[in-house]
Amino acid sequence: MRVNDESTLWVAAELPVRHRLPLEAGQSVVVNVNGELVTGEVLSRGHYVSSVTRTEQILISVDNRSTHWHAGQFAEVHLPSAEQQGVLVPDAALHRQEGNQWRVFVQNEQNTFSSVEVAVLESQGGLHLVSGIEPGARLVMKGAFFIASELAKDGFDTHNH
Repeated sequence: MRVNDESTLWVAAELPVRHRLPLEAGQSVVVNVNGELVTGEVLSRGHYVSSVTRTEQILISVDNRSTHWHAGQFAEVHLPSAEQQGVLVPDAALHRQEGNQWRVFVQNEQNTFSSVEVAVLESQGGLHLVSGIEPGARLVMKGAFFIASELAKDGFDTHNH
């Protein structure tokens, strides 16, 4: 019998040696597991290079009290960029509106959502670093295209087929 405590999982990210990002223990990173984003904390950065993969390892702790994920699953780690600041959002959070500009739905103080224009700074693996919203803003993370479509239908004239 094997008993595992999966309330906290460790993600072992392998990074090419040429990346010299200033990662330190305690720093937050975004981890993508099957399209779900979660914040992880850097535990350590390896001080050796694997003789097989020629990569260094970064160990990241992820809260898994819901036991949603399991040991052995693959994950993607999105490391912070020293050059660009922004908010990381998935494909499903973005939609296009007037002028073909990228937008996201942000929750207001009145618990309603408004469409806010953002600039896509960088894209990778279905995630986008955007500017134009504050870090920590409450966003619609899935279904933004559907919401935008429904709002657009409200403006149509039903007798003008």
